[in-house]
Amino acid sequence: MSAQQPGKCIVCGVETNKRCSACTKVDHSLFFCSPEYQKLVWHTHRRVCGSSLSPAPHPWLSKKEAAEAFANFDVLQRMWHGGDESVSTSMQAILKCRAEDAKDLLKFFAEGETHPYDTWSSQSVITETRNTEYLRILGDNDLNDVLGNYDIYTVINQLWNYILPMTPTAAQWYSEAHHRVAILLKLIQLQKTGNPAVTLDMCRQCFRQVEQCLLTAIAAKHTAAVPWADWALSRLRKAIDTSTMSLHIPLDTAGGATTRSTAG
Repeated sequence: MSAQQPGKCIVCGVETNKRCSACTKVDHSLFFCSPEYQKLVWHTHRRVCGSSLSPAPHPWLSKKEAAEAFANFDVLQRMWHGGDESVSTSMQAILKCRAEDAKDLLKFFAEGETHPYDTWSSQSVITETRNTEYLRILGDNDLNDVLGNYDIYTVINQLWNYILPMTPTAAQWYSEAHHRVAILLKLIQLQKTGNPAVTLDMCRQCFRQVEQCLLTAIAAKHTAAVPWADWALSRLRKAIDTSTMSLHIPLDTAGGATTRSTAG
């Protein structure tokens, strides 16, 4: 952590002059008042720490994500558009590969592996794999009841699609907000799965920091963008109930007909 102008700790909200040194190098002021709080969310934050997230906003699949996608490679899910897809069929469509080759190629989209594909193909495979796995894991359950079963980046994918369809991932403000959203959802996950170190008030103050980041970052860099910054904020507030910090991310994040709700 590095010492600069003070700001609010992203985890607890206490004013501090300590911030993530790696993120500072890409012009993100992400404050942590203690190493303990930085470690609390490190499992999630490390995957984007020090990254500008442009042109590749979605981190590689974790080893666990890749293993679960591999185990359920051919399981079809009813998608928002009404068709049935699996990890296998989406990879075949994106990479233009044969069915028998797709499963062997999945490992190349996991962290720590060699990544031979271009950014567009890689990001598309990562996104579609997470979309399919999101539906499979959720089943008929409420998202809040199975949140501990998800990799946070699977849920982030759905949240951004809902907040701002066709999210401008190359924009600087998106990267700033994405780092904070990742930590917010990690705190919510920890609180809902019974971690005593995380309280509802901690989640709420982090939510307020995400709100402020969205409003100021978008408006400051795009003066004509204030109306849709307000629209994105209204969607964020619909997606997360701050009274209980429950997630209300609809399954129709791609804009199709609602099949069922994940409301808590």
